[in-house]
Parts: sequence; structure tokens; C-alpha cells
Amino acid sequence: MIYSENIFMCIAIPIVVLLMFLKRESRRFYAAFLVGMAACLLAAYVNSYFMVVLDATRIECVRYISPIVEEVFKIIPIIIIMLIYEPDDNNLFEYAVIMGVGFATFENCCYIIDNGAESLTFIGIRGFAVGVMHVVCALIDAAVIIVMRHFRSKMILGTIGAFSFAVTIHAIYNMLVSVKGGASMIGYFLPSSVALFLLVIVHFKRKFGTENSNNSQN
Repeated sequence: MIYSENIFMCIAIPIVVLLMFLKRESRRFYAAFLVGMAACLLAAYVNSYFMVVLDATRIECVRYISPIVEEVFKIIPIIIIMLIYEPDDNNLFEYAVIMGVGFATFENCCYIIDNGAESLTFIGIRGFAVGVMHVVCALIDAAVIIVMRHFRSKMILGTIGAFSFAVTIHAIYNMLVSVKGGASMIGYFLPSSVALFLLVIVHFKRKFGTENSNNSQN
């Protein structure tokens, strides 16, 4: 048994102190990291609740409950930031990335404390797999919401689609890594593959966006 809230306080307190010495823009990014950690902590409580209420085993919780619960707690802060602060597309995208990193970092810290860190290979795989997976799911949420925010009439439908897509990626990963053998290896490489695909899309979007901007100025 680990005390997740104590781990959260240990990591969060130095960051809260740091926020007092930062400029407003930098403060927002560190705050987004804290929000990601808090989302992970709350998701863990809700996962445990449903696990008890539904009398589910640990593996059933990982496969069927946690993907939905965790993606709910990831997409809600993105929606709140968009509605209240109305950041531009690039800032919203960056906030989502940092929240995903905060979520993954806190989950990995709790996992290492609970299970040990003797195997560097396994910890490395977990970092590149679970860590990247949470970031990828947050990126998917943000990317679809950014597109849909320009089509107000379809915003709700787009948000539901982003959430469903993220849950699907998360659930596929959890199911693959819960099976030993080749399936788990495929699962470990899935988040990095999706991240690479998204990186290519973002690169071309920025490239063509810059070219179109230059052409319009000329």
C-alpha cells in the first residue's frame, strides 16, 4: 500500500513555491503540470471506488475501468482551460502536453514506489510506454478540440469524439500490455508510434501554416 496523497504533496509543494517566483506565462505551464498530477490522483481514487463497487479484479479495472476514468480526468481540465482562459491553439496544445506529462510523471512515481525500480530495462520501457501513452491521449484530446473550437455547432460532438478516441487508444494499450509475449511488445511500442504520427502531423501543419502566412503577406 502506498499513500498517493503524501507523494503528491512531496512533489507539489516545491512546485507551488516555485510558482511564486515565476512570471505569469511560465507560471501557467507549471500549474498545468500540477493539474495533471492532481488529475492522476483523483483518477486513482475513482478507479479504486469503481473497483470496489463493481467487485472487479485488478486486471479488469485496468482493462475496462481505468481507460474511461483517467481520460475523463484528462479531458476536463483541457475543456475548462479552453472555456475560461480561451488560449490560442498553440498554448492550448502545450497546456495539454504538460498536463499529460504531469499525469504520467505522478503515475510512474507511484508505480516505482509501490513495485520497486530494480529493473532499469523495465522502468525504461514503462517510461517510454505508459509515460508517452498519457501524453498522446492528452494530445489527441487537445488536437480534436482545437479543430472543433472553430466549428462551434459541432463542438460537443467533436469533444465526445476526442474522448472516445483517447479512451480507445488507452484501452488497446492496457489490454495489449496485460498479455505476456508479443502482444505486450506491440503495446509498448504503440504510444511511441502514435506520438511519432502526431508529431509529423503537427510539423506539417506548422510548416504549411507558416508558408500560407508568408504567401498572404506577399
